[in-house]
This record gives sequence, structure tokens and C-alpha cells, in this order.
Amino acid sequence: MDGFDLHILVLKDPEETTIDNDSLVKGLVIFNQESQSTKLPNGKTAIKVVIHHFSAVEKINREVIFERALEFIWKNMHCSVIRINLNHITNKET
Repeated sequence: MDGFDLHILVLKDPEETTIDNDSLVKGLVIFNQESQSTKLPNGKTAIKVVIHHFSAVEKINREVIFERALEFIWKNMHCSVIRINLNHITNKET
């Protein structure tokens, strides 16, 4: 995980004000911003954020958690590219 500080987003129920109850956790996103810029085909450089892990406790919350994570990254990180290294969903049937 070459790059700047690792970031861990723990997403919880927005209606809940306490942070002590683990049962309120809805998902987890782990990412960091790469320290090396990437050369684009047009000659410009891009700074990447790499999402290393993304998970949701309940499948129904997956899209909302992903949207919130992307919103946070675009607003708070200096980057022009977001890359996902891992996106795995466990299927109970297989």
C-alpha cells in the first residue's frame, strides 16, 4: 500500500448519535491516496486514490455505502482518479 496515510471509513446509521454501539456499523471502506502520480495517455498526470476494501454488513446497504464513500473521497482527497482493487461479495448459495 505505497502512498499516503491509510484511511478507514466506518459507516454507521446517520440517525444514531452515539459511536459506541458496534451494532450500528453498516459498512467499512479502506483506501489511501497514492504518492506517485500516474501518466495518462493525453500526457497529463493523475493522482489516484485506491480503495483496498469495501464491505457492507447488509447487502441492501451496499450501494448507499459505496456512494457515501465516493462522495467523501471526491470532496476530501486531492485526486483525479479512484481505483478499486477489491470488490468481493459472498454468495451463500455458492
